[in-house]
Amino acid sequence: MAIEEPAQIQGDRAPEIIAVAVVGIAISTIAVVLRFIARSQARPGALMFWWDDWTILATLIVSHGFLSLNIAWTNYGLGKHFLTVPFSAAVPNNNISHASILLYAVCIWLIKITTLLLYARIFQVSRTFVSILWGFGACVTAWFICTAIIPWFNCTPVSKTLNLFEPGVCFNRMPWFYASAFINAFFDLAILLLPLPSILRMQMTLRRKISVVFVFILGYSSAFLSFARFIIIVRNPTVMSTEPDADPTWRTVPLLILSMLEAPLAILALCSPLIGQLVNRSLKHTTFGSLFRSFFSTRSDSSSQSRSGYSDVDSRNAKSQLYSSTAALGQKRSSDENYLDPAPIPMGAISVSRNVEISRTAQSSFV
Repeated sequence: MAIEEPAQIQGDRAPEIIAVAVVGIAISTIAVVLRFIARSQARPGALMFWWDDWTILATLIVSHGFLSLNIAWTNYGLGKHFLTVPFSAAVPNNNISHASILLYAVCIWLIKITTLLLYARIFQVSRTFVSILWGFGACVTAWFICTAIIPWFNCTPVSKTLNLFEPGVCFNRMPWFYASAFINAFFDLAILLLPLPSILRMQMTLRRKISVVFVFILGYSSAFLSFARFIIIVRNPTVMSTEPDADPTWRTVPLLILSMLEAPLAILALCSPLIGQLVNRSLKHTTFGSLFRSFFSTRSDSSSQSRSGYSDVDSRNAKSQLYSSTAALGQKRSSDENYLDPAPIPMGAISVSRNVEISRTAQSSFV
C-alpha cells in the first residue's frame, strides 16, 4: 500500500455531509407539511387523503433516519481520509455503513411505490394500466427485499459481516454494487416511461400532451440522480470499495451525497403539484393576492380602453364609478312619468335603457 504524504491526507468533508442532510431534512419536511395542508383543503366531496399521501409520509420518516444516520456517521470518520480514522472506529463504521445501505434501500423502495400509487390515483379509470402498476409494484417490492437482505450475507460466517475481526471470508461486493445500481436505474427509467402511453392516448393537443409529460418527468426527477449514481459507479468502481487502499471514508462522499439528495428531491417533486395548488388558493384569498390581481387587471383595463378608442373620454366619465343597469334606473327614476327615460351610464357616448315592470300577483311572477 502506497504511503500518502501528510498534505494529501488532510481535509474533512463532514461539513458538506451535514449541510446536505440538514437542508434535505428541512426541505422535505416543509414539502410534506404543505402537501397535507393542501390535501386537507380539498374541495367538498373530493378524496382528502389516499395511499400515496401515507407512503410519502413514510418516505419522509425513513429519509430523516437515513440523513440523521449519515450525520452521526461523521463522528466515526466519514468525510475524512481513512488513514486519519482511529482504528477503534472500524467496527462502528462498518455497522453504520450496513444500516445506511438498508435505510437507503427502504427510501428508494418507498419512492417507487409512492410514484406508482400516484399513477394509480390519476389513471384509475384504466383497469389495464392499474393492473400493470400492481405487477410493477410487486417487482419493485421483490427487488427491495433483495437489496435489504443480500448485503447482510456478504461474509461466511454471517456474523463476520458486522464483526470485521472475526475469522472468516468475505466476498467481493463490487459485482453486487454494479448489479444493484443498474437494476435501480432500470426500474427508475421504466417508472418514468410508464404513464407515457396513457398520456399520448388522451384527447389533447400535442402541446398539452408535451406539457403533461414534462410535469410527470419533473414529478419523478429523482430518477436522474439514480442514473448519475450508476454512471459514477461504472466509471469509478473504487467509490464503492471498502478496502483501505481505496480510502472509503473519503472517496465515497460524493456518491453518498447523491444518495442523500435522492429522497428529499423525490419528496419535493412529488409534492410540488399540490404545493402549487395551495399557493394559487392562497393568492386568491390574501390581501397580497388581491392587490396583485388588482394591479394587473387595472393595467389590462387601461390598455384595453386605449386600444378601443375611448382614451379621449372626458375626465368625469373616466373617473366615475361603474353602475349596474338596475342602480342607474333607480337613480334616474324620479317620478312615474319619466321612469322610462334612458339612464346615463358613464361609458362615453353609450347610454342604456331598461324597460322593466314588476307586478305582484298571488304567485309573485315577473311580467
